[in-house]
Amino acid sequence: MTSLLEWTGMLFLCLSLAHSAPSPQQESHVDARNDLCVHQEDSGVSIQQWPSGIIPYEMSESLTADAKVQLMQSMHHVGRIYSCAFFVPRNEQQDYVYFEPGERCCSITRRAEDGRQRVYVHDACVRNHSVYDVVWSLIGLPKNSSADARQSNSVQGRETVSHVTTEPTCSEICGGCIELNPSNSTPGLAYSPQYPHNYPANVDCVWKLISPPGYAIRVEFLEFDLEADQNCEYDFVNTFQLDAKGEILRREQWCGPQTPPLFRTEVQTQTVVIRFHSDERVVRRGFLFSYELEARNNMNNCNVNNGGCDHICVHDDTGLKKRCACREGYSLTADGQSCADINECSRKRGGCQQRCTNTEGSFQCYCRAGYSLNSDQKTCSSCGGYYNSTSGSIRSPGYPAPYPSYQNCLWTIEPRNNHYLKIKITNLDIAPSAKCTDSFLKLQHGRFRHHRKLCGYYSSIEYVIDVGKSTYARFCTKINGSHSSGFMLSYVQVPIEEVTPDDLKYVHVDGNPVPYTKRVWL
Repeated sequence: MTSLLEWTGMLFLCLSLAHSAPSPQQESHVDARNDLCVHQEDSGVSIQQWPSGIIPYEMSESLTADAKVQLMQSMHHVGRIYSCAFFVPRNEQQDYVYFEPGERCCSITRRAEDGRQRVYVHDACVRNHSVYDVVWSLIGLPKNSSADARQSNSVQGRETVSHVTTEPTCSEICGGCIELNPSNSTPGLAYSPQYPHNYPANVDCVWKLISPPGYAIRVEFLEFDLEADQNCEYDFVNTFQLDAKGEILRREQWCGPQTPPLFRTEVQTQTVVIRFHSDERVVRRGFLFSYELEARNNMNNCNVNNGGCDHICVHDDTGLKKRCACREGYSLTADGQSCADINECSRKRGGCQQRCTNTEGSFQCYCRAGYSLNSDQKTCSSCGGYYNSTSGSIRSPGYPAPYPSYQNCLWTIEPRNNHYLKIKITNLDIAPSAKCTDSFLKLQHGRFRHHRKLCGYYSSIEYVIDVGKSTYARFCTKINGSHSSGFMLSYVQVPIEEVTPDDLKYVHVDGNPVPYTKRVWL
C-alpha cells in the first residue's frame, strides 16, 4: 500500500522549482512588532534543506488548539498557494520541522543532530496572527514577497530553502490512500482542488483514511463552501465509515456553505472514505479538512476504565469495544453502559414456592417458619415438629453433616403438668456472626421469650427450667454451614419433686456452672 510520504509526493508534485536567497550579509531578521526572529545560516554555502519540496512536520502536544489551527492554515497557504512546497505530517522521516511553545515566535533553520528543526510559537504570535510569518520563514521568503521578487532572488546564484514556481499553479491529483501512523500525533490536511480558489467543474476526488486497531479517526472540516442544493445532487461531499470487511457503517452527505460537524469514527470503524464531486456548472471556494488519529478513550477501549461499562466490556482481540453487557441479574439501561438490578420477585415470586426477597443482582427464596428450603433453592419442605413426649431429641437438618442454607425450622415441645424441662444441647456448631444474625438457634421457654440467639461453638449447654408454657426451638440459616455441623438437642420432662433448688440456679456451659441469673450464655 502506498505510504503517506509517497502519496503526498505524487499528489503535490511541482512542475518546476526556482530558487531565491536572502542577502549574504543578512544573518538574522527580528520583527520587534511581532516579536519574531528568523535565524539564517551565516555561510555563503549552498543550502537546500527540503530538496524534494516536501516538508515533514510535527506539533507538540503542548501547543494550544488555536496555535495548531493557525499553523495548519498557514502551512496550507504558504506551501500551496505561494510556492510548491508541501507540508506533510512526519512519518518516520529523518529531517523534519517541530513546532513547540516558546518564549517568542522563532524559526531556526539550522537542524539538530537528530534532524529536528525547531520552530517556537508564543501565545502572543497566535493572538496577533504572526504565526503566518514563522511558516513563511521556513521556505526562506518574507510573507509580502511577490512572484516577481521571488523569481528575481533566484538569480543570485545561491540555493536556499525556498521552493517556488513561476507556473500559475502546481499540478495535483486530488484524493489518495493514507495509512495513519499512531507514532505521529500531528494532524494532516487535505482540501479540494485549487483551494482556496474555486474548485474546477466535473471533479471526483476520493480520500481513504485507514486507522490501525484501537484508534479512532478524527475529521474536522475547517472551511467548507460548496454549491447549495436541498438534496445535495450537484456538488457534494460524502463521508463513509467502513468496518474491517469494508461494509458501510455510517454514511453522510454535505453541500452548501454550512460546515459539517467534527466527527470521530465509531468503535467498529477502521476506514473513512471522503468523496468530493462537482458537476459541470456552479463552482465555489471548496473545503479544507484536517484528519488525525486518536487513541480510543474510556468509552471505546475495554482496556481503559473498562470501556465505561458498569460490568462487562465486550471487545475484540485488540481490546476495541463492541458493546457493554451486564452480569446475570442486571439489565442494560438506556445509556448503553450502566446496569440496573432486575427485581425477579416482581414476577411470579421469582419462581419461589413461598417467599421471595430481591437482592442486588439476584434474589433469594425463603420458607415460612416450620419449613426448610430444598436443594433446588425454590421449593420448601416441612422442617421441625411437635413433641409432647416425656423425652426426645432434635437435630439440625443433615446433622452431623453441615447444615444447608436458608433453613427456617421450628420445633415445639409441649410441657406436662407438674414437670420441669431439662435441656441438653450437644456440640452446638453454628457459623458465628455479629449478634448471630446469619445463622442461629433460639429457644423460647414459656415466659422467658427474650433469650438471645446462639451461634459459635459449645461442646455442651445444660439447664433445667420451669417453662410454664410451650417451649419453642427455632433454627434459622442464611448461608450453609460449610464446615459447621449445626446442633443436637435432647430434652427430658422431669417431675417437680426430682428437681433441687441448685438445678434451677445454674446453667452448665461446657461443663462450667454459671449462675442462671447472669444469663451469660444466652
